[in-house]
Amino acid sequence: MLKKILLSLLLLTALLNATAPTQESVAKLYVATFDRAPDAVGLTYWLDDSGLSSEQITMSFFDQEETQEKYPSGTATSLFVETVYVNLFNRAPNDTGLEYWIAELDSGRISRSVFILAVINGALGDDAVILENKMIVGLAFANAGYSSITFAKSIMYEVSESPASVDKALSIIENKKADDSRKDNAFQLNIELSGSLQNPAFSPNGNFILFTNFRNGYNQEPADLYTYNLQTKVLTTLVSNNYGNINLPGSVWNNSIKSIIFSSSIGLHDEIYIIKENGLNGSEIQITNRENTVAYEPSFNPDGQWIVFESHPLDVEESGIITKYKIDGSSSYIQLTSSNSDCRQPNWSPAGDKILYQKFENNQWDIWIMDTDGTNQFKVTSGLGDKTDASFTHDGRYIVFSADFEFEYANIYQISIAGGTPRRLSYYAGYDGAPSVSPDDTKLVFESSDGDPDDSEGSTIWMIDNL
Repeated sequence: MLKKILLSLLLLTALLNATAPTQESVAKLYVATFDRAPDAVGLTYWLDDSGLSSEQITMSFFDQEETQEKYPSGTATSLFVETVYVNLFNRAPNDTGLEYWIAELDSGRISRSVFILAVINGALGDDAVILENKMIVGLAFANAGYSSITFAKSIMYEVSESPASVDKALSIIENKKADDSRKDNAFQLNIELSGSLQNPAFSPNGNFILFTNFRNGYNQEPADLYTYNLQTKVLTTLVSNNYGNINLPGSVWNNSIKSIIFSSSIGLHDEIYIIKENGLNGSEIQITNRENTVAYEPSFNPDGQWIVFESHPLDVEESGIITKYKIDGSSSYIQLTSSNSDCRQPNWSPAGDKILYQKFENNQWDIWIMDTDGTNQFKVTSGLGDKTDASFTHDGRYIVFSADFEFEYANIYQISIAGGTPRRLSYYAGYDGAPSVSPDDTKLVFESSDGDPDDSEGSTIWMIDNL
Protein backbone atom coordinates (compact mmCIF):
# COMPACT_ATOMS: atom_id res chain seq x y z
CA MET A 1 0.00 0.00 0.00
CA LEU A 2 2.81 2.42 0.95
CA LYS A 3 4.53 1.59 -2.33
CA LYS A 4 1.44 2.56 -4.29
CA ILE A 5 1.06 5.81 -2.35
CA LEU A 6 4.69 6.74 -3.08
CA LEU A 7 4.28 5.94 -6.76
CA SER A 8 1.08 7.98 -6.92
CA LEU A 9 2.96 10.92 -5.40
CA LEU A 10 5.64 10.53 -8.07
CA LEU A 11 2.96 10.67 -10.76
CA LEU A 12 1.50 13.83 -9.22
CA THR A 13 4.98 15.38 -9.05
CA ALA A 14 5.56 14.53 -12.70
CA LEU A 15 2.38 16.26 -13.74
CA LEU A 16 3.15 19.35 -11.64
CA ASN A 17 6.73 19.62 -12.91
CA ALA A 18 5.60 19.18 -16.50
CA THR A 19 4.64 22.86 -16.68
CA ALA A 20 8.17 24.26 -16.39
CA PRO A 21 10.69 22.88 -18.91
CA THR A 22 14.33 23.77 -18.28
CA GLN A 23 17.61 22.79 -19.92
CA GLU A 24 18.03 20.20 -17.20
CA SER A 25 14.55 18.68 -17.51
CA VAL A 26 14.66 18.48 -21.30
CA ALA A 27 18.14 16.92 -21.21
CA LYS A 28 16.78 14.22 -18.89
CA LEU A 29 13.91 13.58 -21.30
CA TYR A 30 16.42 13.02 -24.11
CA VAL A 31 18.35 10.57 -21.96
CA ALA A 32 15.20 8.67 -20.93
CA THR A 33 13.54 8.52 -24.34
CA PHE A 34 16.43 8.40 -26.82
CA ASP A 35 19.36 7.16 -24.70
CA ARG A 36 21.51 10.07 -25.88
CA ALA A 37 22.54 13.63 -25.22
CA PRO A 38 20.27 16.37 -26.53
CA ASP A 39 21.43 17.81 -29.83
CA ALA A 40 22.01 21.56 -29.87
CA VAL A 41 19.34 22.28 -32.46
CA GLY A 42 16.71 20.15 -30.73
CA LEU A 43 17.38 21.52 -27.26
CA THR A 44 17.06 25.10 -28.51
CA TYR A 45 13.82 24.28 -30.31
CA TRP A 46 12.09 22.61 -27.36
CA LEU A 47 13.11 25.33 -24.90
CA ASP A 48 12.83 28.49 -26.98
CA ASP A 49 10.52 27.81 -29.91
CA SER A 50 8.07 25.02 -29.11
CA GLY A 51 6.11 26.79 -26.35
CA LEU A 52 5.36 23.40 -24.80
CA SER A 53 5.41 22.15 -21.21
CA SER A 54 7.62 19.24 -20.17
CA GLU A 55 4.64 16.88 -20.41
CA GLN A 56 3.78 18.18 -23.88
CA ILE A 57 7.41 17.91 -24.95
CA THR A 58 7.54 14.30 -23.77
CA MET A 59 4.31 13.56 -25.62
CA SER A 60 5.75 15.21 -28.74
CA PHE A 61 8.84 13.02 -28.48
CA PHE A 62 6.61 10.03 -29.20
CA ASP A 63 5.64 11.60 -32.54
CA GLN A 64 9.27 11.79 -33.68
CA GLU A 65 10.70 9.38 -36.24
CA GLU A 66 13.60 8.58 -33.91
CA THR A 67 11.19 7.47 -31.18
CA GLN A 68 9.11 5.38 -33.55
CA GLU A 69 12.25 3.61 -34.76
CA LYS A 70 13.37 2.95 -31.18
CA TYR A 71 9.93 1.87 -29.97
CA PRO A 72 8.08 0.56 -33.07
CA SER A 73 4.40 -0.27 -33.00
CA GLY A 74 3.84 -3.41 -30.99
CA THR A 75 6.77 -2.90 -28.61
CA ALA A 76 5.93 -4.80 -25.43
CA THR A 77 5.26 -2.67 -22.38
CA SER A 78 7.79 -4.64 -20.38
CA LEU A 79 10.51 -3.92 -22.95
CA PHE A 80 9.60 -0.24 -23.01
CA VAL A 81 9.81 0.07 -19.22
CA GLU A 82 13.11 -1.83 -19.04
CA THR A 83 14.61 0.28 -21.85
CA VAL A 84 13.75 3.56 -20.12
CA TYR A 85 15.28 2.33 -16.86
CA VAL A 86 18.47 1.27 -18.62
CA ASN A 87 18.61 4.59 -20.48
CA LEU A 88 18.31 6.53 -17.24
CA PHE A 89 20.01 4.39 -14.62
CA ASN A 90 22.07 1.74 -16.46
CA ARG A 91 19.94 -0.98 -14.85
CA ALA A 92 16.65 -2.82 -15.23
CA PRO A 93 13.77 -2.13 -12.81
CA ASN A 94 13.19 -4.52 -9.95
CA ASP A 95 10.39 -7.04 -10.35
CA THR A 96 7.93 -5.15 -8.16
CA GLY A 97 8.45 -1.87 -9.98
CA LEU A 98 8.28 -3.55 -13.38
CA GLU A 99 4.99 -5.26 -12.57
CA TYR A 100 3.49 -2.02 -11.22
CA TRP A 101 4.44 0.06 -14.28
CA ILE A 102 3.24 -2.60 -16.70
CA ALA A 103 -0.14 -2.68 -14.95
CA GLU A 104 -0.44 1.12 -14.91
CA LEU A 105 0.56 1.51 -18.57
CA ASP A 106 -1.49 -1.39 -19.92
CA SER A 107 -4.59 -0.24 -18.05
CA GLY A 108 -4.29 3.21 -19.58
CA ARG A 109 -4.21 4.88 -16.15
CA ILE A 110 -1.00 6.63 -17.17
CA SER A 111 0.60 7.41 -20.53
CA ARG A 112 4.14 6.55 -21.51
CA SER A 113 5.08 10.23 -21.33
CA VAL A 114 3.81 10.53 -17.73
CA PHE A 115 5.64 7.31 -16.86
CA ILE A 116 8.94 8.78 -18.09
CA LEU A 117 8.47 11.97 -16.07
CA ALA A 118 7.53 9.98 -12.97
CA VAL A 119 10.61 7.77 -13.18
CA ILE A 120 12.86 10.81 -13.72
CA ASN A 121 11.38 12.65 -10.76
CA GLY A 122 11.50 9.55 -8.56
CA ALA A 123 15.23 8.89 -9.00
CA LEU A 124 16.98 8.28 -5.66
CA GLY A 125 20.46 7.25 -4.49
CA ASP A 126 22.79 6.02 -7.23
CA ASP A 127 19.97 6.37 -9.74
CA ALA A 128 19.78 10.09 -9.04
CA VAL A 129 23.55 10.44 -9.28
CA ILE A 130 23.72 8.61 -12.62
CA LEU A 131 20.88 10.69 -14.04
CA GLU A 132 22.51 13.92 -12.85
CA ASN A 133 25.80 12.86 -14.43
CA LYS A 134 24.12 12.05 -17.73
CA MET A 135 22.37 15.41 -17.65
CA ILE A 136 25.69 17.22 -17.07
CA VAL A 137 27.33 15.46 -20.00
CA GLY A 138 24.27 15.92 -22.22
CA LEU A 139 24.14 19.66 -21.61
CA ALA A 140 27.88 20.00 -22.19
CA PHE A 141 27.37 18.25 -25.54
CA ALA A 142 24.47 20.47 -26.61
CA ASN A 143 25.98 23.70 -25.30
CA ALA A 144 29.12 22.94 -27.31
CA GLY A 145 26.89 23.24 -30.38
CA TYR A 146 26.91 19.59 -31.43
CA SER A 147 24.00 17.90 -33.22
CA SER A 148 25.48 14.64 -34.49
CA ILE A 149 23.18 11.85 -33.33
CA THR A 150 25.99 9.29 -33.46
CA PHE A 151 28.18 11.44 -31.22
CA ALA A 152 25.20 12.18 -28.95
CA LYS A 153 24.78 8.45 -28.34
CA SER A 154 28.44 7.51 -28.01
CA ILE A 155 29.23 10.24 -25.49
CA MET A 156 26.79 8.60 -23.04
CA TYR A 157 28.10 5.05 -23.34
CA GLU A 158 30.27 5.01 -20.23
CA VAL A 159 28.60 7.66 -18.04
CA SER A 160 27.80 6.17 -14.63
CA GLU A 161 27.63 7.24 -10.97
CA SER A 162 31.42 7.66 -11.05
CA PRO A 163 32.78 11.24 -11.22
CA ALA A 164 35.60 9.87 -13.36
CA SER A 165 33.09 8.81 -16.03
CA VAL A 166 31.80 12.38 -16.21
CA ASP A 167 35.30 13.81 -16.41
CA LYS A 168 36.15 11.43 -19.24
CA ALA A 169 33.07 12.36 -21.26
CA LEU A 170 33.61 16.09 -20.71
CA SER A 171 37.23 15.68 -21.77
CA ILE A 172 36.12 14.01 -25.01
CA ILE A 173 33.80 16.94 -25.73
CA GLU A 174 36.51 19.51 -25.00
CA ASN A 175 39.05 17.68 -27.13
CA LYS A 176 36.60 17.50 -30.01
CA LYS A 177 35.91 21.22 -29.69
CA ALA A 178 39.64 21.87 -29.97
CA ASP A 179 39.92 19.55 -32.97
CA ASP A 180 36.85 21.09 -34.61
CA SER A 181 38.03 24.68 -34.36
CA ARG A 182 38.23 26.01 -37.89
CA LYS A 183 41.62 26.89 -39.34
CA ASP A 184 40.25 28.59 -42.44
CA ASN A 185 38.73 31.80 -40.96
CA ALA A 186 35.28 30.66 -42.08
CA PHE A 187 32.27 32.12 -40.30
CA GLN A 188 28.66 31.03 -40.10
CA LEU A 189 26.01 33.18 -41.73
CA ASN A 190 23.43 34.11 -39.11
CA ILE A 191 20.34 32.96 -40.98
CA GLU A 192 17.47 32.61 -38.52
CA LEU A 193 15.73 29.61 -40.00
CA SER A 194 15.17 26.11 -38.63
CA GLY A 195 15.83 23.02 -40.71
CA SER A 196 18.82 22.17 -42.90
CA LEU A 197 20.34 25.00 -44.94
CA GLN A 198 22.01 23.62 -48.08
CA ASN A 199 23.36 24.31 -51.57
CA PRO A 200 24.21 28.03 -51.33
CA ALA A 201 24.79 29.89 -54.61
CA PHE A 202 25.74 33.53 -55.16
CA SER A 203 23.63 36.06 -57.03
CA PRO A 204 25.26 37.57 -60.15
CA ASN A 205 26.17 40.76 -58.23
CA GLY A 206 27.47 38.83 -55.21
CA ASN A 207 25.16 40.62 -52.77
CA PHE A 208 22.79 37.72 -52.18
CA ILE A 209 22.88 33.97 -51.81
CA LEU A 210 20.22 31.51 -52.87
CA PHE A 211 19.85 28.30 -50.85
CA THR A 212 17.60 25.33 -50.18
CA ASN A 213 16.05 24.80 -46.75
CA PHE A 214 15.07 21.20 -46.06
CA ARG A 215 12.53 21.57 -43.28
CA ASN A 216 12.91 18.17 -41.58
CA GLY A 217 16.66 17.62 -41.63
CA TYR A 218 19.44 16.99 -44.11
CA ASN A 219 17.97 16.18 -47.55
CA GLN A 220 14.58 15.58 -45.91
CA GLU A 221 11.75 17.16 -47.90
CA PRO A 222 9.73 19.32 -48.06
CA ALA A 223 12.28 21.90 -49.13
CA ASP A 224 11.94 25.62 -49.81
CA LEU A 225 14.05 28.18 -51.67
CA TYR A 226 15.22 31.38 -49.98
CA THR A 227 17.39 34.34 -50.84
CA TYR A 228 19.51 36.04 -48.20
CA ASN A 229 20.90 39.57 -48.52
CA LEU A 230 24.50 39.47 -47.31
CA GLN A 231 24.46 43.21 -46.58
CA THR A 232 21.06 43.84 -44.98
CA LYS A 233 20.63 40.27 -43.62
CA VAL A 234 17.08 40.18 -44.99
CA LEU A 235 15.75 36.67 -45.64
CA THR A 236 13.16 36.31 -48.43
CA THR A 237 11.03 33.28 -49.29
CA LEU A 238 11.22 32.55 -53.00
CA VAL A 239 9.44 29.17 -53.36
CA SER A 240 7.55 27.37 -50.59
CA ASN A 241 4.76 24.91 -51.40
CA ASN A 242 5.19 21.77 -49.26
CA TYR A 243 7.11 20.00 -52.04
CA GLY A 244 10.81 19.45 -52.67
CA ASN A 245 12.19 22.62 -54.32
CA ILE A 246 15.95 22.31 -54.67
CA ASN A 247 18.66 24.43 -56.25
CA LEU A 248 22.18 23.37 -57.18
CA PRO A 249 25.27 25.35 -56.11
CA GLY A 250 26.97 27.22 -58.95
CA SER A 251 25.43 28.75 -62.08
CA VAL A 252 21.75 28.72 -61.11
CA TRP A 253 21.07 32.50 -60.82
CA ASN A 254 21.34 34.07 -64.25
CA ASN A 255 22.01 37.77 -64.80
CA SER A 256 20.95 37.88 -68.46
CA ILE A 257 17.36 36.83 -67.79
CA LYS A 258 17.23 37.76 -64.05
CA SER A 259 16.00 34.29 -63.18
CA ILE A 260 16.72 31.28 -60.97
CA ILE A 261 16.55 27.64 -62.09
CA PHE A 262 15.70 24.72 -59.79
CA SER A 263 14.03 21.31 -59.65
CA SER A 264 10.74 20.63 -57.90
CA SER A 265 8.54 17.66 -57.05
CA ILE A 266 5.41 19.82 -57.20
CA GLY A 267 3.96 17.80 -60.10
CA LEU A 268 3.73 14.08 -60.71
CA HIS A 269 7.54 13.81 -60.36
CA ASP A 270 10.62 16.03 -60.29
CA GLU A 271 10.91 18.48 -63.17
CA ILE A 272 12.82 21.71 -63.85
CA TYR A 273 11.25 25.08 -63.02
CA ILE A 274 12.27 28.71 -63.43
CA ILE A 275 11.34 31.79 -61.41
CA LYS A 276 12.29 35.46 -61.69
CA GLU A 277 14.86 36.57 -59.11
CA ASN A 278 12.24 38.89 -57.56
CA GLY A 279 9.35 36.55 -58.31
CA LEU A 280 6.52 35.88 -55.90
CA ASN A 281 5.96 32.47 -54.36
CA GLY A 282 3.81 30.52 -56.82
CA SER A 283 5.04 32.35 -59.93
CA GLU A 284 7.47 29.61 -60.96
CA ILE A 285 7.12 28.18 -64.48
CA GLN A 286 7.70 24.55 -65.43
CA ILE A 287 10.40 24.04 -68.08
CA THR A 288 10.75 20.28 -68.57
CA ASN A 289 7.83 17.92 -68.99
CA ARG A 290 8.41 14.22 -69.65
CA GLU A 291 6.03 11.48 -68.59
CA ASN A 292 8.51 8.75 -67.67
CA THR A 293 11.67 10.73 -66.91
CA VAL A 294 12.62 12.90 -63.93
CA ALA A 295 14.88 15.95 -63.99
CA TYR A 296 17.14 17.14 -61.15
CA GLU A 297 19.84 19.71 -60.37
CA PRO A 298 19.79 22.17 -63.29
CA SER A 299 22.18 25.01 -64.11
CA PHE A 300 22.15 27.79 -66.73
CA ASN A 301 24.45 28.55 -69.63
CA PRO A 302 25.76 32.17 -69.51
CA ASP A 303 22.98 33.77 -71.59
CA GLY A 304 20.26 31.88 -69.75
CA GLN A 305 18.78 30.30 -72.87
CA TRP A 306 19.92 26.74 -72.19
CA ILE A 307 19.94 24.53 -69.12
CA VAL A 308 21.80 21.36 -68.32
CA PHE A 309 20.49 18.91 -65.75
CA GLU A 310 20.56 15.37 -64.42
CA SER A 311 17.98 13.02 -65.92
CA HIS A 312 16.77 9.61 -64.70
CA PRO A 313 14.13 7.14 -65.78
CA LEU A 314 11.15 7.41 -63.44
CA ASP A 315 11.70 5.54 -60.14
CA VAL A 316 15.36 4.79 -61.00
CA GLU A 317 17.92 6.61 -58.86
CA GLU A 318 20.98 5.27 -60.69
CA SER A 319 21.90 5.82 -64.34
CA GLY A 320 21.91 9.60 -64.23
CA ILE A 321 22.22 11.15 -67.70
CA ILE A 322 23.46 14.71 -68.22
CA THR A 323 20.90 16.34 -70.50
CA LYS A 324 20.76 19.71 -72.29
CA TYR A 325 17.58 21.62 -73.16
CA LYS A 326 16.58 25.05 -74.40
CA ILE A 327 14.27 26.80 -71.95
CA ASP A 328 11.88 28.05 -74.64
CA GLY A 329 11.22 24.42 -75.64
CA SER A 330 12.54 24.87 -79.18
CA SER A 331 15.11 22.08 -78.81
CA SER A 332 14.82 18.40 -78.15
CA TYR A 333 16.20 16.90 -74.95
CA ILE A 334 19.86 16.37 -75.86
CA GLN A 335 21.64 13.55 -74.04
CA LEU A 336 25.29 14.40 -73.33
CA THR A 337 26.44 11.34 -71.36
CA SER A 338 25.88 7.63 -71.78
CA SER A 339 22.82 5.93 -70.36
CA ASN A 340 25.19 3.16 -69.23
CA SER A 341 26.94 5.44 -66.71
CA ASP A 342 25.75 7.40 -63.67
CA CYS A 343 26.45 11.14 -64.05
CA ARG A 344 25.05 13.95 -61.91
CA GLN A 345 25.15 17.60 -60.77
CA PRO A 346 26.13 19.38 -63.99
CA ASN A 347 27.35 22.99 -63.93
CA TRP A 348 27.92 25.21 -66.94
CA SER A 349 31.21 27.15 -67.22
CA PRO A 350 31.16 30.98 -67.12
CA ALA A 351 32.46 31.14 -70.69
CA GLY A 352 29.77 28.72 -71.83
CA ASP A 353 32.20 26.33 -73.50
CA LYS A 354 32.37 23.55 -70.88
CA ILE A 355 30.10 21.57 -68.60
CA LEU A 356 31.34 19.83 -65.47
CA TYR A 357 29.62 16.91 -63.77
CA GLN A 358 30.30 14.08 -61.34
CA LYS A 359 30.49 10.49 -62.53
CA PHE A 360 30.34 7.27 -60.51
CA GLU A 361 33.03 4.89 -61.65
CA ASN A 362 35.17 2.30 -59.85
CA ASN A 363 32.97 2.66 -56.72
CA GLN A 364 33.59 6.38 -56.25
CA TRP A 365 32.51 9.76 -57.55
CA ASP A 366 34.93 11.92 -59.55
CA ILE A 367 34.63 15.28 -61.31
CA TRP A 368 34.63 15.34 -65.12
CA ILE A 369 34.33 18.09 -67.74
CA MET A 370 33.21 18.00 -71.36
CA ASP A 371 32.38 20.28 -74.25
CA THR A 372 28.78 21.45 -74.37
CA ASP A 373 27.96 18.95 -77.12
CA GLY A 374 29.11 16.06 -74.90
CA THR A 375 32.44 15.48 -76.62
CA ASN A 376 35.96 15.54 -75.16
CA GLN A 377 34.92 14.08 -71.81
CA PHE A 378 37.84 14.39 -69.41
CA LYS A 379 38.29 13.18 -65.83
CA VAL A 380 39.62 16.07 -63.73
CA THR A 381 40.04 14.52 -60.27
CA SER A 382 41.92 11.41 -59.20
CA GLY A 383 42.83 9.49 -56.06
CA LEU A 384 40.64 7.65 -53.57
CA GLY A 385 37.43 9.03 -52.12
CA ASP A 386 34.29 10.73 -53.41
CA LYS A 387 34.48 14.13 -55.10
CA THR A 388 31.09 15.82 -55.47
CA ASP A 389 29.12 19.09 -55.50
CA ALA A 390 31.35 20.82 -58.05
CA SER A 391 31.08 24.28 -59.62
CA PHE A 392 33.40 26.57 -61.58
CA THR A 393 35.21 29.64 -60.31
CA HIS A 394 34.09 32.68 -62.28
CA ASP A 395 37.35 33.07 -64.15
CA GLY A 396 36.70 29.55 -65.49
CA ARG A 397 40.18 28.31 -64.60
CA TYR A 398 39.29 26.23 -61.56
CA ILE A 399 36.66 23.94 -60.11
CA VAL A 400 35.63 23.91 -56.43
CA PHE A 401 34.24 20.69 -54.99
CA SER A 402 33.90 18.66 -51.79
CA ALA A 403 35.99 15.53 -51.20
CA ASP A 404 36.58 13.07 -48.37
CA PHE A 405 39.91 11.61 -49.48
CA GLU A 406 41.93 13.04 -46.59
CA PHE A 407 39.61 12.85 -43.59
CA GLU A 408 36.53 11.12 -42.25
CA TYR A 409 34.27 13.88 -43.57
CA ALA A 410 34.44 15.89 -46.78
CA ASN A 411 36.09 19.30 -46.94
CA ILE A 412 36.30 21.73 -49.85
CA TYR A 413 39.03 21.77 -52.48
CA GLN A 414 39.95 23.64 -55.64
CA ILE A 415 41.51 22.09 -58.73
CA SER A 416 42.55 23.33 -62.17
CA ILE A 417 40.21 22.38 -65.01
CA ALA A 418 43.24 20.60 -66.46
CA GLY A 419 43.51 18.40 -63.37
CA GLY A 420 46.55 18.07 -61.12
CA THR A 421 46.89 18.40 -57.36
CA PRO A 422 43.91 20.00 -55.62
CA ARG A 423 44.33 22.86 -53.12
CA ARG A 424 42.42 22.55 -49.87
CA LEU A 425 40.16 25.54 -49.12
CA SER A 426 38.29 24.58 -45.94
CA TYR A 427 39.87 23.13 -42.81
CA TYR A 428 37.36 21.47 -40.51
CA ALA A 429 37.12 18.15 -38.66
CA GLY A 430 33.43 18.05 -39.57
CA TYR A 431 31.74 18.12 -42.96
CA ASP A 432 31.95 20.96 -45.52
CA GLY A 433 30.26 20.63 -48.91
CA ALA A 434 28.24 22.11 -51.78
CA PRO A 435 30.54 25.12 -52.43
CA SER A 436 29.96 28.16 -54.63
CA VAL A 437 32.38 31.00 -55.41
CA SER A 438 31.43 34.70 -55.57
CA PRO A 439 31.48 36.55 -58.93
CA ASP A 440 34.79 38.21 -58.04
CA ASP A 441 36.30 34.85 -56.95
CA THR A 442 37.17 36.19 -53.47
CA LYS A 443 34.45 34.52 -51.38
CA LEU A 444 33.32 30.95 -50.87
CA VAL A 445 29.97 29.85 -49.42
CA PHE A 446 29.20 26.28 -48.45
CA GLU A 447 27.13 24.04 -46.20
CA SER A 448 28.69 22.63 -43.03
CA SER A 449 27.87 20.13 -40.29
CA ASP A 450 29.82 18.99 -37.23
CA GLY A 451 29.71 15.38 -38.42
CA ASP A 452 27.97 13.24 -40.98
CA PRO A 453 25.13 15.52 -42.16
CA ASP A 454 22.90 12.50 -42.78
CA ASP A 455 23.25 11.78 -39.06
CA SER A 456 22.13 15.24 -37.99
CA GLU A 457 19.19 17.59 -38.10
CA GLY A 458 20.94 19.46 -40.87
CA SER A 459 23.70 21.76 -42.02
CA THR A 460 24.29 25.49 -41.74
CA ILE A 461 25.81 27.92 -44.25
CA TRP A 462 29.33 29.29 -43.84
CA MET A 463 31.55 31.70 -45.72
CA ILE A 464 35.25 32.24 -46.35
CA ASP A 465 35.82 35.79 -47.60
CA ASN A 466 39.55 35.83 -48.29
CA LEU A 467 40.18 33.17 -50.92
